[in-house]
Amino acid sequence: GELLQEETIQGITKNIMEGGKVVGKIELDIKYFPTIQPTILEDGSKEVITDNEVGIMKLTLHEARDLDISKSVIGLLNPYAEIYVNNEKAKTCRRLRQTNEPGWNESFESLIKQQSETSIQVLVRDSVNSDIVANLEVNLQDVVHQFLRMALLQKLDLLQAGNHWPSMRPQAKKLFVMLQLVV
Repeated sequence: GELLQEETIQGITKNIMEGGKVVGKIELDIKYFPTIQPTILEDGSKEVITDNEVGIMKLTLHEARDLDISKSVIGLLNPYAEIYVNNEKAKTCRRLRQTNEPGWNESFESLIKQQSETSIQVLVRDSVNSDIVANLEVNLQDVVHQFLRMALLQKLDLLQAGNHWPSMRPQAKKLFVMLQLVV
């Protein structure tokens, strides 16, 4: 249950796909703070909460790389980014001049009413003609669960590598149950 309360997913790098091929990458962090916090049970463990639909999301857009510059007349972009949550513009990141590897490191927070139905879209545009040079669309819950699965699998790999199975059997069982909850 504790990993389901994980707040920060750092260093997310998502491929930007167009026509079945990768046309760039966007790097971002997502912090999700559920409004329902786990309570401490009598035995000292935390209550498992699997319903984290309502919360606050903090998204930091770090950078875009390997962008398609074919639409640029001079081969350099003047990019800016727009971030949408559920099709509503939530943030416009500053315009940068003459770069094909823009770095913004800008953040915003948004109230999330239904994590499983929340879509996030990042558009990178060239300010010369407002052409879209990158378009990333993801579901918040899919991103959170993808990284929770990876974290759980890493913990299981560490348990296996250290040959701690006999002493760690209760913790491993708990990890398997949690992995089933997020799969």
